[in-house]
Amino acid sequence: MVALVVDDGVAVEGIAAITFTERAAAELGDRFRRQLEDVARHDTDPARRQRADVALTDIDLASLSTLHGFARRLLTEHPLEAGLPTGFDLLDDVASQLAFDDRWDEIQRNLLDDDDLARTILLADALDISLANLRDLARELDDRWDLLNGPPVPSEPQPIEIDQIIDLMEQAVALDRDDLDESDILRSRLARIRAARRSLVGAVDEFDLVRLLHNDKLRKSLNVGNSGLKDVWGDDKNAIRS
Repeated sequence: MVALVVDDGVAVEGIAAITFTERAAAELGDRFRRQLEDVARHDTDPARRQRADVALTDIDLASLSTLHGFARRLLTEHPLEAGLPTGFDLLDDVASQLAFDDRWDEIQRNLLDDDDLARTILLADALDISLANLRDLARELDDRWDLLNGPPVPSEPQPIEIDQIIDLMEQAVALDRDDLDESDILRSRLARIRAARRSLVGAVDEFDLVRLLHNDKLRKSLNVGNSGLKDVWGDDKNAIRS
């Protein structure tokens, strides 16, 4: 940097040096100043001494900072070109977290106070989607706000269509074989399907229905598997699987 200034005649404001930490940037600036002072006082070349003197006068114009600091300087000097309001501020990690917490509190109030979202929230609860999960999602979106095209358009979840599932379960259960022992692998699996069907038919509301469909044990009961089935079932095995 000193060589650029005193040998090549580069203006101080034309220099940018990027560091990883603010401490390193401060140390770099201090060393840069001290070496320029040394040239200005002791160098035998008058031209070099003059350039060092000018650089010392303008040394604050050099961009000696972290990447964040350099970016902030560019944006501060050219806010309109960057699509930013003039006088914007850059938040540190603590201030940024506090600002997010305030925005999340407002979002949470809106979610719980909006009657139009009541069904959506209850369905999410039935799927074990908690407010903590939604907060994590909001955090991710907040971190990537510049990649979003705009606010999402809210829409109601589609109605829960369960009749076709129950019909298929009934068709499978209808193929049960009373002439076989209950220990038969496929018969035991059909028994689980029969129990799952009773649970779904007995659901008190759509939230209870979603909670049942979300249950791993119930979903696994719908899998009849492909092995360990006796040949006595014939083509019924494939019909039950499908």
